Amino acid sequence: MPGEHLAVLGLGVLLLLSSGRSRSLIGRLVKAAAGGALVARAASGTGGVAKLARVIAKVT
Repeated sequence: MPGEHLAVLGLGVLLLLSSGRSRSLIGRLVKAAAGGALVARAASGTGGVAKLARVIAKVT
């Protein structure tokens, strides 16, 4: 589906932002983990992780 990665990225960022406002430690951890996983999924689906690895390899 076109735009799926952008939607997943947006949802991940929203979860990461809301994790800072959560009152409980468990809530913060769960939201941060889910948000991080969604951001990673969005990046890997568009080739973002591979591009990042190439940039890091050029720099080092």
